[in-house]
Order: sequence, then structure tokens, then C-alpha cells
Amino acid sequence: MEPLKKMTFVSSTVIDLLASMLRVVNHEQLKETEGLGGQVTKEIETWVLETRKKVPEEMMKELETFFHHESYLAITLIPLIIKYELYSDVHSFLSALHNLEDEELYYYFINTGFGPDEELTTFSDPSAVISFLNKLNVPETEKWKLSYLIFDGPKTKQRLIKLIERFYYHYYESVEAQIVKDQQKWIDTMTDFTNERTKNYFNTLNKQFVINVEEWEKVIVTPSYFMDFSMLFMSIRKINLTAYVPGIRHIEVQDVGRGEKETLESIRTMTDEKRFKMLQLLNKQPMYGYELAQHLDVSNSTISHHLSALVARQFVQANRRENKVYYEVNQEEIKQVIRSLERLLIK
Repeated sequence: MEPLKKMTFVSSTVIDLLASMLRVVNHEQLKETEGLGGQVTKEIETWVLETRKKVPEEMMKELETFFHHESYLAITLIPLIIKYELYSDVHSFLSALHNLEDEELYYYFINTGFGPDEELTTFSDPSAVISFLNKLNVPETEKWKLSYLIFDGPKTKQRLIKLIERFYYHYYESVEAQIVKDQQKWIDTMTDFTNERTKNYFNTLNKQFVINVEEWEKVIVTPSYFMDFSMLFMSIRKINLTAYVPGIRHIEVQDVGRGEKETLESIRTMTDEKRFKMLQLLNKQPMYGYELAQHLDVSNSTISHHLSALVARQFVQANRRENKVYYEVNQEEIKQVIRSLERLLIK
């Protein structure tokens, strides 16, 4: 089956609600990636700054707990939203969270696809939980936070439900109707596969993230207003799910050409200290995400962030081997950027 025929496009106000909360906490980190293709919209910039002024200090601390860029805990609920088809009604989503078993919530928190090979499926044994958390590529503070949230039992779930509910009514509900319209407009445009631009966009994504259409039951695509130029990608084997959450302007990243401005942006991407070290390591041998994070002693979030930038510029390409996605250097693309720089500087 062709990759495009395997995709299901869904508008989701619930997923964009989580994306808006992620944006409030991590706006600056998201903007760094967005610099690959353009600038965040003035509307989003204004909304973030105004919302930050309105959010009480204690609520901002809760947002930072569940949406911190090193763990993105609440964002791990997106597969749960897709699994139970809780796309369009925030109240149904909150009700499902109320009824969700604590252990299922914790499972999503820690099994993100960037961890060790084994999975933790039971959380009743503290020593087993601590042992597993110690294998995760997250800062020590995030490991302690995760252990506290897990051992705090039902209170953790209630804190998260309260946070989402408050944010929805106070900051998101007023923009919800327009966001749904923007999402549907994107879907109407992007599902026209007679348009070569959109067809090439999704084929490029599938190549970048190594989607084997025969392996997955379905591939969900749900656009996000608040992700703007950024994108979230997740692949959860236990529930046979692959999902893209592209910002509604993410396609513009793929449209970047190779003029003077784009060459300079490519050089900046490549010569960032962490990305440069990643390219050096991957030039020696292909590695998968967890292994790369171990070598560089950085978090999953950091690796994911920098890999996204390198993949978007096509400096790194992915290949699936034995149920893992290995990343390797695309030497030809690097050579082309260097040649472009040479043409700009040397007669």
C-alpha cells in the first residue's frame, strides 16, 4: 500500500490544547527549531506573551512540571488521545483521564520511544521503577520528578486533570473555534494528493522518519495551530500507532531552497556545538536515538530536538534496522552546503 493511502487525517482541538500548553512553557525552545523555516506568527507570539502575564505563578509551576522541555510528560498523552479517539471534545478527554488506570498514565509518561530497549509496565515495585528511571536519558531532576509523580499515585493524575481543565477554560476556549477552522482548512488543502507539493511533503516525512507502511496499522496526521513551524512525531509499537502532529506551517520548512539566506541557516544548523558533535559521532557509525544520547550524555529531549533540526536540513537520514531507527550522516547534503558556501565566498 502507498504511504499516503495509509494516512488518516484528523482535526483535534484536544491535541492542540496540549500543544498550546507546551507552547506557553517552551516558546523559546520551539522558536529555535522554527528558525529553520521562518518566524513564528505574530498572533502566536502575542498570545504566548499575554497568556504568560495572566497565568498565576502556582499554575505556571504546574505547567513547567508537566510540560518541561526535558520530559514533555503531558505531551505523551497524545497516543492515548488517538487510541481512544478523544480528538474533538475536551470534556470527554478529561472524563477519560478520570477513569484511566494510574499505571497506564505512567506507562505513557516513560515509554516515549527514546528510552532503553525494555519497557516498564508495572509500577508497584519501587526498586524496579527507580532502576528503570536511572536508564532514561533525562536530567537527574527530571528522574526525581518522575519518581515522585509515580509514587504520589492518584494525586498526580488529579493534578494533571485540574491543570488541563483550568487552562482550557481560562486561556484556550476563547480561541478554540478559530483553531478548529484553521486545522480543517489545512486538512482540506493537504489531502489533495494531486498537488505535487503536498504529496512530496508527506513522502519526505515518511522517508525522514522511516515509516514502513506494511508495519503499521495506521498513521494518524493531526495538524496543530500552536506547533506552527514545528512538528511532533511519535511511534508506539505496543498500540501499533504512528502519528504526526505537524504545525500548520511546517510544510514551509520543507520548501526551503538553497539561496544565500538558506545556506547561512544550514551552516548555523550544522555548526551548533551539540549538532556538530552529533554529526562527528554519526559519521563514524550509525546510532539510534537512545545510544546517541548515552554517548553525548544529554537528555532524550535534547537529542530529539537536535535530530529534528538535522533531519529537517537533510544532514542526517534515518534507516530502520531490527526494530530500531538508526541515524547516519548524509555526506552528500553536507558537501552541497559547503559547495554553496564556497560559491558565496570564493570567486
